Amino acid sequence: MNAVAPGRWLPPGPHQVLADLAGPHAAWLVNTLPCLESHGGLPSRVALCGPLRGHKEDALDPALASWLSGQSGRPVVYVSTGTVARLGSHQVACLASGLAVAQVAVVWSLPREEQAFLPEECILPHFYVNTWIPQAALLATGRIEVAVCHCGWGGCLDCVEHGVPVAAFPLFGDQPANAIKLEQLGLGRVLQPASLRQEDVTSIVSGLLRDEKLKVRCKEFQSTFRNQAEGAACEAIGRVEALLSEHSDGAKADSHGGRWGVFAASLTLFTLVALLVGLAAIAFGSSSWGLGPGL
Repeated sequence: MNAVAPGRWLPPGPHQVLADLAGPHAAWLVNTLPCLESHGGLPSRVALCGPLRGHKEDALDPALASWLSGQSGRPVVYVSTGTVARLGSHQVACLASGLAVAQVAVVWSLPREEQAFLPEECILPHFYVNTWIPQAALLATGRIEVAVCHCGWGGCLDCVEHGVPVAAFPLFGDQPANAIKLEQLGLGRVLQPASLRQEDVTSIVSGLLRDEKLKVRCKEFQSTFRNQAEGAACEAIGRVEALLSEHSDGAKADSHGGRWGVFAASLTLFTLVALLVGLAAIAFGSSSWGLGPGL
């Protein structure tokens, strides 16, 4: 069942560790792409497969679409700090006030209990606050000019895929490392949630909106990302097909090993076939799977 092991971006250090974990009859598909990594010389059983999406994405709410159409005079900033970490009243107030001073329109995915921390001046036509925002659908509109993002890896991939500059707001886990990676790639800047000030929010968001070179960099990187994602999905299909063939041959060779060996091989083959179908949908950009253009 574990013949194909998913992973996120590549950790630093020798890649032989991944090869050892994968074993001689398994493979690692890592949810990243060469343009996001500085590593080279990957073991043959480690493949960068790009974003893995096997579900239909939520559509943009009509109320949000209508609100966006009424914000033609202001740049639109998207704010999302995830669903695990909770913001304090000071952090919510600093983000809200800093964005208000920057004179931007704000789409904010904010848990209901944290909405109580919003300053009164943010209850304005230029703030759209909800407990859930369909992130991919919103970014795909092309209206978002900056994303204030906690830098979970999925959020990083979404922003890069849509060419949106990031004001990183890392909170825990891998998020600080992801935020630094985006900044080093020239795709955004990093806020400091632990010592947040209103003026820092205003300065960084306004700076990103004015930085034409960074905007061009994000769009160029978007093109590279999408091109690599399509190629990576096709390559991953090839890796899975090769592994499927190996397991099929191995199952035949071990057919005298008893019913358990046949059962285990069948489970592995079923898993590989299911993954292969998902990768094919990514590679050929099936709209029925809710995939963005070029993926």
